[in-house]
Amino acid sequence: MTLPPVPPPIVPDAGHRAGAVTAIGYTASCHREMTPALLSLSLLLRGIAPPDFGRAFTWCELGFGQGVNLAVAAATHPQGRFFGTDVNPEHAAHAADLGRAAGLGNLAVEALDFDAYDRLDLPPFDVVALHGVWSWVGEGPRRRIVEFLRRRLKPGGIAYVSYNALPGWAPYMPLRRLLTAHAAQGAQGRPLPERIAAALAFVRRLADEGGYFAVNPAVRPRLEELAERSAAYLAHEFFNEAWTPDYSADVFAALAGADLTFAAPALASDHADALPEGARALLAEVTDPALRETVRDTLTNQPFRRDIFVRGPVPLDPAARDRRLDALPFAALAPARTLPGIARLPQGELPLDRDAGMALLEALADGPASLEALAARSPELAALGQERLRAALVQLHALSRIAPAPGGGAAAGADSWNRLVLARSLDGDTLSALASPMLAGGVETDRLERLFLLASVRGEDPAAFAWDTLAARGEAVLRDGRLLEGEAANRAELAERAAAFRRGRLPLLARLGCVPSRT
Repeated sequence: MTLPPVPPPIVPDAGHRAGAVTAIGYTASCHREMTPALLSLSLLLRGIAPPDFGRAFTWCELGFGQGVNLAVAAATHPQGRFFGTDVNPEHAAHAADLGRAAGLGNLAVEALDFDAYDRLDLPPFDVVALHGVWSWVGEGPRRRIVEFLRRRLKPGGIAYVSYNALPGWAPYMPLRRLLTAHAAQGAQGRPLPERIAAALAFVRRLADEGGYFAVNPAVRPRLEELAERSAAYLAHEFFNEAWTPDYSADVFAALAGADLTFAAPALASDHADALPEGARALLAEVTDPALRETVRDTLTNQPFRRDIFVRGPVPLDPAARDRRLDALPFAALAPARTLPGIARLPQGELPLDRDAGMALLEALADGPASLEALAARSPELAALGQERLRAALVQLHALSRIAPAPGGGAAAGADSWNRLVLARSLDGDTLSALASPMLAGGVETDRLERLFLLASVRGEDPAAFAWDTLAARGEAVLRDGRLLEGEAANRAELAERAAAFRRGRLPLLARLGCVPSRT
């Protein structure tokens, strides 16, 4: 099997500390690739021996936002100890509250900058993770991140670093300057969300006049997409005092100061060979690893990278890698009927081996299993050959149709976390990731799914329960971008969605261990 190997700052105010926005909290999102199981798979697909996360391990996140990634990881890995710091005190308080409410005794967070955090009595870490933080801090904090990694990461340890990348971000840099410059004028005394809204409104009017927006037609749709985003997202993505996209080669060079080597991309789709034939031929001419990634970013116009670095990577020969891949259990995340013939990935169109992919999904419908086990019990699968099955496995992984399933047993922490998520769904949409002990990671859900699930656990009618909850808060169902009017229309829509949830999503969540024992 062949597997693929600075804009001007806004005026600082009370809403900024150490270059980061603190006046408004970041979104409470969960990034699925930031889990031990998926980091391990990415390394394995690139022929690098992953750590053993089945034993006790330590994990640290620098700049953890609302702390959801840390909390879900702690809930699904009782053998791990999870640490983190965020310069925003409200973030740290929120993360600490999540840990207390879910009973996560293996989670410890601080509200310190990187320098002060590094002076604490901390253990050496198996993993240090930073999501987006590298792009949102200046040169001083970056040097302290490198020093932290150099001092704190164990030999063989992993660093996960995601960042805004060039050349993908290049067309949008003038847009960011316009927005931040407008938000900076007359900043004193005006709340940041208000300034963000005013900046967006002004720049949207500016776009109507052409100029830069006419010459760069991709920018206007991006601006319209930003106008739909929450102020919490925009504040941290666009309005930090420090904001710098990087070429991947420059990030590799900076982290070499911590004895770290780029080992693999963390995003599942980056492991599928979806580049056109001509692009693959050009890439094959490049032998330097750093230049190769820069060329790949140029071919794909990738605006955001998620990279895995290792201190002293241990390469696996192809046979050893394949043996490990064949023995790794996977779980299906979607039924076989949803598999298309061609997948559209950021790199291009990927023709799928639909027959092998559907055969694997159908076999995994009975529960998690490895390629080795599936081939042993199914002559039909065995007849496809291990090489073809591995290739189909990688394609299904790239489409998020399957995921590694290192768990399998009940986890008290996951159960407690899921009860907390469902309970908080009554009051809003702040937590969206349920914890799966089978996947040892998070499963994203929408608000209605969580309300339907909570009703099912309580033995109530899901559609009626969801409507009563929404109506009590003066809310309604969104369909085709518009809020439904009237109780009858909302109840009918909820009944239809609840029926679909019972047929498809609920059985999947149950198989993954996301349905709590009680609420």
